[in-house]
Amino acid sequence: EPIEEIRPIDRFTSPRSVAITRVNSTLTLGSDEQFVVVDTATAAVVVTLPPTASNQGRALIVKHVNGTNNCTVVRAGSDTIDGRRQVSLNAVNRFLHLVADAEAGSWYVIGND
Repeated sequence: EPIEEIRPIDRFTSPRSVAITRVNSTLTLGSDEQFVVVDTATAAVVVTLPPTASNQGRALIVKHVNGTNNCTVVRAGSDTIDGRRQVSLNAVNRFLHLVADAEAGSWYVIGND
């Protein structure tokens, strides 16, 4: 006997959308960004993640979409990104899909390219 019933999501009654933030200069993320699109055509860009302590379970995507300069995603404070201080998205179409774990003080990478 199943523990719980799993029902399909009706795509017409349960739309899912995300806020898109476009950046071409250094940015410290706040509480509203969900999908960050980075253009490095004119300069390298550093995207600083918000603290995990106030973002438990939050998901973010950062994608390098244009330009030959580097895009670097960095931690806030002593948080880590899968044990690292920063991750470089050094080519167009590279991305990170992250989820915050406040207890561990880590942004976990759940998808990347």
